[in-house]
Amino acid sequence: MFCHKCGKEINENDKFCNSCGAIIGVTETKNYWKYLGYVWAVIINLITLGVVIAIYSSLYDSFEIISISILILIYLSIQTFAMTYGNATIENVFLMHAEFERLRKLLRKNDEMEEDEEFEKEEIKEARKKTNKAKVKMYINAGFAFIIYVIAIFNLLGAL
Repeated sequence: MFCHKCGKEINENDKFCNSCGAIIGVTETKNYWKYLGYVWAVIINLITLGVVIAIYSSLYDSFEIISISILILIYLSIQTFAMTYGNATIENVFLMHAEFERLRKLLRKNDEMEEDEEFEKEEIKEARKKTNKAKVKMYINAGFAFIIYVIAIFNLLGAL
């Protein structure tokens, strides 16, 4: 019998793989709940898009269209700046952490902190996963912001 995860040979009575620690005899099911955040981001953005379209369809005066378009463009500029700044800050934190680790290894003279180092690596992996999930949501929001931006520019140019 072989492990379904790493392919190493295991005994029939084993409950865990001695090589990778995978549970034997239990097939892994897909966790669709991890996609709920992405679905929620799309739903919220679709509602926002619907509100923007409803606002524009209720405007008749060119002054109203111009003022609403300018307000939407200002809002989108602030939102885009915040997304870009947040993404850059997150990347800088990870880069500074990597540099700190490099310097700490240069200064360390013994191996007394190997256990703490492993724990820190796991913490960084978990933080990377969370930030990657946040980045995907940011890209979803950016895509919808671009659509709203095009709608606002189209209406602004149409009112001029």
